[in-house]
Amino acid sequence: MPPPQSPSPAAASSTPSASPGPAGPAAPSPAISAQESPSLPWADAPCAAWSQQAAELAVPLEQEVARWPATLSHYDDVRTGALVPVGKGRLVPFYLAEHASDRALLVGCAVGARLRSDHVIALWSAHWVHTGAAFPDPIDLMTLSHRSVIPGVRVHHSGVVLSDIEQIAGTPVTTPAKTGADLLRSDGEAALAGVEVLVRTGLCTGEQIGERLAAARGGSGSRIARRLLEQIVRRCESAPAGAEDADTRERAVLRVREVELWARRGYGAQASTIPLPSTTLPSAVTR
Repeated sequence: MPPPQSPSPAAASSTPSASPGPAGPAAPSPAISAQESPSLPWADAPCAAWSQQAAELAVPLEQEVARWPATLSHYDDVRTGALVPVGKGRLVPFYLAEHASDRALLVGCAVGARLRSDHVIALWSAHWVHTGAAFPDPIDLMTLSHRSVIPGVRVHHSGVVLSDIEQIAGTPVTTPAKTGADLLRSDGEAALAGVEVLVRTGLCTGEQIGERLAAARGGSGSRIARRLLEQIVRRCESAPAGAEDADTRERAVLRVREVELWARRGYGAQASTIPLPSTTLPSAVTR
């Protein structure tokens, strides 16, 4: 039998080398190049504009939202707190909105495909992320870039420094102190109870909020905000030991209001059952 023929130079040059030759490393094969730059499955996921971490954590949350359409058959579940509204026509089981990380991701999911990397969760949206009191309507975002128009979202064009932003599960959220200062400046007395929750629950101090107000000295609403902050500090200092937690009161009041608004929207009936919390669900990074 004749010996096997050696490959021709043309055939040898078309066959990728498995190891680098003596003259240097071989050029990467098309298969390797495709492996190095694969199509990213999370690129179109909710919150992908913020980070890969946020996108990967948001996918199971968005899948859970799809399981619970906002229908009248779920009214009792919302009233009892088994289901939590997280945007217009969006519900999730209560245990998927218990942590700040999940709440931040749910805000991004509710914004949808128009979310941009420069959007920062701020004002009442950031307040919900930090406290879990009630989902904001509309959603508040802050940006240094040009304004963007998003249905159901208020985009505020305002300066925000990096020290006023914290990353929660890959999402940018204004710090509790920055959130409190912005709420007092923008909403005045209407924000009094909400900012008191931030101070009373220890998420920030009155001094920290005062520092953020001082940084915005001369801005709109700054003088009224400082006066309101003094009231909050006095009320927190005078609260008796063992008094009911302000966060609990705030949650109760806002939940009643939100249930009433939700029930008036008149969604069609559709039956469903609330699942029990599962320890096998993906858990987001908690603060």
